[in-house]
Amino acid sequence: MKFPNIHHIYIVHCPCLTDRYAYLKKVMEKYFPHDYYTFKVNTHKDTLTDEIINKYYTLDENVRNTELRVIGEEKNLTQKINKGNISCGINHLLIWEEVSNSKHDRVLILEDDILFLEDTLSYMIEIMAEINDEHDIVSLEDGAGLTVDSMQIEEDLEKTIYKIESGRMRCTGAYSISKNACTKLVELNKQRKFSLEIDMQLWFYGALKLIGIYWSSPTAFTQGSQKGVFKSEIQEKQNHFLQNIKLDNKKCICIGLTYLQTAIALIKNHSCSCLFFNINSTLESEKYSIKIIKEDITKENVCEIIKSNYFDGSIEVLCFGINDSDILKRMIVDSIIVNPKIIMCCPKNESFLRERYDLVDKKTGVFIRKDQVS
Repeated sequence: MKFPNIHHIYIVHCPCLTDRYAYLKKVMEKYFPHDYYTFKVNTHKDTLTDEIINKYYTLDENVRNTELRVIGEEKNLTQKINKGNISCGINHLLIWEEVSNSKHDRVLILEDDILFLEDTLSYMIEIMAEINDEHDIVSLEDGAGLTVDSMQIEEDLEKTIYKIESGRMRCTGAYSISKNACTKLVELNKQRKFSLEIDMQLWFYGALKLIGIYWSSPTAFTQGSQKGVFKSEIQEKQNHFLQNIKLDNKKCICIGLTYLQTAIALIKNHSCSCLFFNINSTLESEKYSIKIIKEDITKENVCEIIKSNYFDGSIEVLCFGINDSDILKRMIVDSIIVNPKIIMCCPKNESFLRERYDLVDKKTGVFIRKDQVS
């Protein structure tokens, strides 16, 4: 398949991050023609030279602070930009340069820690069908936990794309960008080298009305680094939800694609067994303790399927990655079969989970059972 008004997909990728590549390669091969997407390998923080840095970035702290003040982030970010963020920015810039010299009128750019959701394909078809020439950049992910609602924008059931008047960019894990915007950004960099993290740099240009920034609602993708699925390549510190939880029975359930890589990490790094519902794992079933259930689940059959197919003992982690609160409610509230220590799911489910679970991270959608929180 191909998305409406998206002529190519570029994936910002580093070869050393093999887990990310394995996941995205499997997804891309399943849904898209091989000539519709490209894994782009440009720079990495460990091999970045001063020559390359100086070509595209200024390390002048005064310039950086001036630009941060424009977007009101001077107190929230460090005085110096690290190599990971510089490398990330250059990777995006080099893709923009390629698009500027191509026949593609609009492309989709993904970072390799992005995760596909259960409804990614249908949401993308809906969002991209609405797009037009004025939409320079459309943010398509839930980066930083930012939503249209959090920007005090009233949602309209007749639309999926909203202009952000402040020019703020969410993150750069998933966004569509026009050829004209790519050309403009390349020229802006030639006129004045970047000084900010790439999402902040786009916010800076958006605030100056040089680039039009838009957000989609609903969001079509989510970030694996922010959800603890992948180790962040640009953040200096990374907190993982498993750090303070003891896994005794080491059993987990994975429903939907959203938290697939979390389940795989539990299997590989914590020797967990896992029951997958109606999705294909990237792991070999003979090498790991996994089982894949092909039967579609409903709120009527989910508990019985778990009871008849899963092992004895309590389930410790539930990776619930589909948009069906009724099924989750049946599993957690109406049944005693499923009583996980950790649930990863949409934060909106707090309305019925809060009696037994604490929402410990709204960005990542992680709930921990109250008797596990010290």
